[in-house]
Amino acid sequence: MEELFAGGAIPELVYIGWIERPAREGYQSLYHHHPDFIELLLITRGSAEVRIGSELYQAVAPALVMFNEGEWHEERTNPELPHTMLFLAVKGLRLHGLERGRFHSPGMSPIVLLRENLFSMERQFRELHAEFHAPEGRDPWVIRYKLAALLAEWNRASVKRPPPRVNRASESVMVVQAYIHEHYSEPLTLERLAAVGLLSPYYLSRLFKEATGMAPIQYAIAYRMKAACQYLATTERTTEEIALLVGYESLTHFQQAFKKATGTTPGRYRKQER
Repeated sequence: MEELFAGGAIPELVYIGWIERPAREGYQSLYHHHPDFIELLLITRGSAEVRIGSELYQAVAPALVMFNEGEWHEERTNPELPHTMLFLAVKGLRLHGLERGRFHSPGMSPIVLLRENLFSMERQFRELHAEFHAPEGRDPWVIRYKLAALLAEWNRASVKRPPPRVNRASESVMVVQAYIHEHYSEPLTLERLAAVGLLSPYYLSRLFKEATGMAPIQYAIAYRMKAACQYLATTERTTEEIALLVGYESLTHFQQAFKKATGTTPGRYRKQER
């Protein structure tokens, strides 16, 4: 493991913690920098807009965010989504092939959209956090070993990164889609979805239709109908209950929307699927 670090010197853990926010309670850091250490963030839920210098990035969970030593940066979470962000800072880092205080090379994106090993990374992080904040006193050797293992895992993920620059527009569409999937039972407006995607309503509508073939509200209705079909086919809930579960207070409006989407009534659909 020590071959990852130039000279075999494992860096020092400066601090470690996490931030959790429910929906409607965003988090925004001040524009700041760390002249003597690097900072790494692991976003496991929600999304954040990250600024490093003059560059803006969109980090959608699960994502690793890397701030090299001395880089001015700030992060702002999407307040419409629940958010969990793990963070740590290390001092004296020097990886093989990179200058001191750098976790990624110049020209590479500081955002890595994770595709695998998230559970392992999060478990290692929480074990390191527990040891660092142990009430009976921390063990420097255990912290050293666990930090090296975690940095090795995160470095491996950064090497397997997708194309360097995150497409903010396409990621915003993904965030809105995910939000619809989790909140389709609630009243959804174009303005609310635009706020989720950190875009203007006009720009969201155009991007969303290009990506999905549907306007955002059309997509939400279609997803409600998919959910209704699942309820009808796999549960014994009444049509009235299902209407409420998928966001319709009026049974008549639900039945009309369902027939328009599927060509049949909820009752007939249930019989066909049983």
